Amino acid sequence: MMPRNLSQLLTYLLLALFGVAAVAAGEPEGVAVFSDAIEVVDSLIPVPAGHGVRVRFPVGELKIRAADVESVATELEVRCGKLSAALCDKYRRKLRLAADSRDGVVEVRLVGLPKWKLRKLRLDGAVTVPSRAPLAVEVGIGDVDIWAGERDLAVRMGIGDLTVHVAPEQVRSVRAATRIGDAGVRGAEQAEGRRRFLLGAVLDWTGGEGAIDIALALRIGDAAVVLE
Repeated sequence: MMPRNLSQLLTYLLLALFGVAAVAAGEPEGVAVFSDAIEVVDSLIPVPAGHGVRVRFPVGELKIRAADVESVATELEVRCGKLSAALCDKYRRKLRLAADSRDGVVEVRLVGLPKWKLRKLRLDGAVTVPSRAPLAVEVGIGDVDIWAGERDLAVRMGIGDLTVHVAPEQVRSVRAATRIGDAGVRGAEQAEGRRRFLLGAVLDWTGGEGAIDIALALRIGDAAVVLE
């Protein structure tokens, strides 16, 4: 598949470089594809009233959905790709989800492996969060889809594309910045980020009448808020 734009091209190039660096760090070369092993990690993490939620993943494809629930529910699929069966099992046994509650925020994060090892795995996560809780999301590499709830949303990403879905009557403002990539509002209202140094974009949209403020920051990738 050919990249659609400059940001995707740069993403592919950076991911390729990360793969070369991991091999140089001492992982076995020429191993057979071992993609049948799938580990599903489930967790249910209570969120006290008045607390916010922060989701942190260094690597992964994430779908995060706000719903009328009282806990954070997670499901994570881990596919090993081009790893031996023994190394795949070793990695999967170390990988886990951790949760901490501090300063009024419940933080859910992926732990157990360094980032360069995580990049050898394919991680697909589904996270459900309480719609009443403010939400912060931090992702290093990966594409993210978020269905916003009733409170403010803040997202910080390294490399990947981000799509936020929100009802038009709920959102008040969208502020987005990308170093390399596009930013825009789609749907009932349309707005495009202004170009910054020809590569990135800055969007400051305040056309909504709701109560949710959305703040997005990406290094490389496209950020879109879809009003639906």
